[in-house]
Amino acid sequence: MSEVHLKVPEIHCDACVNAIRKSLVVLDGIKAIDADLAVREVRIRYDEHRTGPEAIRDRVEKAGFDVE
Repeated sequence: MSEVHLKVPEIHCDACVNAIRKSLVVLDGIKAIDADLAVREVRIRYDEHRTGPEAIRDRVEKAGFDVE
């Protein structure tokens, strides 16, 4: 199990978090998605044998959010 932390400056509410969740659940291997709105960060735990940070970042950006 691996974890990636993404800085997403545009997230500010639960609707943003839900949009990111919806974009990520389609990836095989996603185990958990947590967001900290105070620091505008999303933490994703995933199975590194099924997906990776590049695919995760791509899905978040396709959902309309910039990733730092």
